Amino acid sequence: MRTARTAIIASQPRLTSPFPSAAGELAIRNTVSTCDCLEVSLDQTKLQPGQGTHLKLKIHTRTRRGRVIEKIGIRSNDPSGPKTLTVGFEVQEDLAAVPDRLYMGFAKPGQAVRKYVRIVAHADVQTKVLYAISSTNGLVGRVIETAVSKGRPAKLEVEFTAPSQPGTYRGSLTITTAHAGKPNIHLPVVLCVTRAVTVTPDRLDFGRFAHGNTPSTTIMVKTAPGTKLQAVTTKSKLVDVELGPADTEGAVPVKVSARKDTPPGPFSGELQLRLAGQEEAALPVPFEGQVVCR
Repeated sequence: MRTARTAIIASQPRLTSPFPSAAGELAIRNTVSTCDCLEVSLDQTKLQPGQGTHLKLKIHTRTRRGRVIEKIGIRSNDPSGPKTLTVGFEVQEDLAAVPDRLYMGFAKPGQAVRKYVRIVAHADVQTKVLYAISSTNGLVGRVIETAVSKGRPAKLEVEFTAPSQPGTYRGSLTITTAHAGKPNIHLPVVLCVTRAVTVTPDRLDFGRFAHGNTPSTTIMVKTAPGTKLQAVTTKSKLVDVELGPADTEGAVPVKVSARKDTPPGPFSGELQLRLAGQEEAALPVPFEGQVVCR
């Protein structure tokens, strides 16, 4: 779920009795949440076998910002013990960059890569984007469209000229606006410089999918002679990675699957492509998605 700051939002996931027919009623004793920002109420506290009810959740975003994951414990007479419901939501700033982390992809040494970023308003804000300052050599941000309001984004062109040496380069832009509440937006920028590998696509988006599902997507990694793909790793516990055999052109398929226990809410992370041979490197490929309750 996404919401503006200081808002109150509501959701109604469903709870069903796990008891088989004639096994007696499910009696819900109480619910406990990990944050007082969550209010939980039930239409019914006693359910017959096969019967269900809705948990009514009211979320007070208050001063929370960014992505938030909380849990609700449900205690009952179920002999298997308490149940846990994971609740994910995102509290948006008045102004934000979309995307909020810019991956420039893969480039050859010396190549200039350009991408665009939108500055969006999530509340009743009308202001201007003034300029962008870079912390990194070769990284430039140019304001293309200055005015920003709800429904009308500003536009920023980002150009990153790849250094001469292969590797992963991380920099940032500070985008300054005329908004009194949040004059500056921090935008991390990542560029992979390589002579020896091509990656298609250079980022993964699982989109929206129901909790408990395991959607998968595949990237193709092709290396130049003298360099090989040694491994693909990730620190994230949200996805599983599987390497397939190379095709006739030498490209290795890398299947990436969201795990069944990925909690509801937005998620993101990075794969690391580890190269061995003439070019030794660990190059990131980002992934993201949104898990929704059934």
